[in-house]
Amino acid sequence: MARKALPTSRRAAIWHAHDHRCIYCTEFVTFADLDIDHVIPSYLKEQPEELAKLLDEYGLDNEFDVDSLLNLVPSHRHCNLQKKSQILPKSRAIHFLSIAESKFNKACKIELEIKEQIQKDKFMILLQVALDEGRISRDELNSLIVGYSGSQNMFEVLTALPFVDSELKGFISSTDIDSLYDRPILPRFQGLDYLTMARGTWSDEESIKVYTCREWVEAIRDGYHARSTYDIKEETFFKNVYSLVVALAQAKVPRKRFISDLNASISNFNLLPVTLLPDLSGDRELKRLQAEGVGISDLITQGEIKIISSSPLTLTLHYGYMGLYLYEILRADLNDDGIEDLLIGSYMWALEGTFGAGSTMVLTLLGLDQPFTVAENIKLNVKED
Repeated sequence: MARKALPTSRRAAIWHAHDHRCIYCTEFVTFADLDIDHVIPSYLKEQPEELAKLLDEYGLDNEFDVDSLLNLVPSHRHCNLQKKSQILPKSRAIHFLSIAESKFNKACKIELEIKEQIQKDKFMILLQVALDEGRISRDELNSLIVGYSGSQNMFEVLTALPFVDSELKGFISSTDIDSLYDRPILPRFQGLDYLTMARGTWSDEESIKVYTCREWVEAIRDGYHARSTYDIKEETFFKNVYSLVVALAQAKVPRKRFISDLNASISNFNLLPVTLLPDLSGDRELKRLQAEGVGISDLITQGEIKIISSSPLTLTLHYGYMGLYLYEILRADLNDDGIEDLLIGSYMWALEGTFGAGSTMVLTLLGLDQPFTVAENIKLNVKED
């Protein structure tokens, strides 16, 4: 009997759940080199008596499904070829089956998330095809997206946010909050394996390892803080996810879209307040410049700001001895005033040195002839207990 190919959603779920590692050699395996193997060979389904004996030997129920996630594991193609269809010794088989069991819930959750995302993506793909074939105009496309996202309580994540298994980008619903909160952010291929949070004095320090946004929030509330300079840098990713969770919890479809109507973004230098800049000499200096009507575009003209790169969704600049990277995350009404707001992330670093830290904030545009202002009434920081 020919083996039925596994759906991509299931292959990806198994791969992610096992942290991209081959079950047999424990080394990283790329998705391109991924095989999904049956610990208990699938050909035994055609030999029910042999299968029953093996299940009894392994201490498994007779109803055990060899095609279930409890029996499917990731492997390198060459590792799978070495194993072939052999029946493993009891101790090794039980070891691998126990690993599969420990990853079962995670794999199920990831598979469900992938299938849900596929349904969302189908809608967007159909619209894009209609646009490419000239069946609808771009204005009609934007109107349909707005209507669909509004009716589905969905909003678009504009800049990809990295997690351990994939990047988050595209349309997302406020119902996804829980999965974002508990979705592991670390480890990543380039970066820390975990975030170290500490509290107390150097002589009497407690430290913990943090992987998810929920763990990070609970650590902050328990008085922990990022321990090292590198931890402070990596903490930026946790702040981004937490701010997105907070924003989605209160996000509504805006009645007025001054930002979208103007095609405004953080690349519009003349609309950006100087208070977004790194604080070189205290808030008073930036507030003085703002009170005098000095904008970021003025400082660019004066040569005090150097633009390194710019796109509709991102901006990188140098100001004094600091670098600043701004990026758009979400557009929605975030304070229930009916007006479109813009959740942005920022990361600043010393041009010479090891300092680097990130934060988030909300900008709003209150009229077609107004510049961006910082929305002070939207709280994105974790409240310490």
